[in-house]
Amino acid sequence: MKKAGKSAVAGLILGLGLVGCGAKKDQPEEVNVKDLAWVDNNATLRPGRSIALDGDVKANTNAIVSFALSDRANNQIKQDPTTLRVVNQSPPAGKNSFSLADDMKVSVAAGEQACNGDYVLNVKLVAGRSNVIKPMYFKVEDGQDCRPALNDQSRRGVVHNVLGPHEGAFDLLKGQAVAKTEADTSKDLLDLTKVGSSSARGGFRGSLGSGNGARFIVNADVTYEAANGEAARRLFRERAGDRVSPALRTGDIVFVKLAEGRAQDAIYVLKITRVDPTADPSARGTNGGVIEFDYRPLQ
Repeated sequence: MKKAGKSAVAGLILGLGLVGCGAKKDQPEEVNVKDLAWVDNNATLRPGRSIALDGDVKANTNAIVSFALSDRANNQIKQDPTTLRVVNQSPPAGKNSFSLADDMKVSVAAGEQACNGDYVLNVKLVAGRSNVIKPMYFKVEDGQDCRPALNDQSRRGVVHNVLGPHEGAFDLLKGQAVAKTEADTSKDLLDLTKVGSSSARGGFRGSLGSGNGARFIVNADVTYEAANGEAARRLFRERAGDRVSPALRTGDIVFVKLAEGRAQDAIYVLKITRVDPTADPSARGTNGGVIEFDYRPLQ
């Protein structure tokens, strides 16, 4: 592949900042990557081809560089020569500053069985007490159509109205319920009654909020089976979405756009299968309520 000049790298140059692990603000950065970019202009892979990564590593001590592949929903991709794999050399011994392109020769290669779709190369650098993880986005075209059957994608979830033992939030990326007392960053879906609220009795709203900034659109014009990512993204461009869903009913179709930074442009579709204000009262007997749903990511 012919290496394009830096002026040809369009819209993909990303700088990596420091994520400190105990370091004081007035201490120098221990690891940094500059001008991280795909050498190829459009970062599109086709079977039998590869795209190279450019960028310079600068560190105050020996830096450990590693790479992982994932899809846009943050599911890790197992590397295989027949599908996708990262090709690279080890960092040069004894050098704290080096090039990802010239010294490590980093590239992503697509085999003949590579699946079409949007992917992420996650670049991780560790030096001393500092580390950074930065995503670089690319796509595969003219490969295999590997979209799983709907039944393989669809999963079930639940959000409780709580003042007791139940989880009152849900993490769509990990596919698991989250206790309302946990960090807000994982709460894509959230019950709106606060833990310890004295007005909890009868306070079940039948609505979904979010702890991290996800947005909601309820759409009665599409079925769960027919929902697709292109149409959902168009809806969010036109309507932006709500911070809180309206009161939900069984059968409602809800599009959820994850908060920026959770996953690049990730949208899920939910089919509400049960809304019950009296279900699963807490051990304290103060309140109850549940929203159950089927959900799947949209490509």
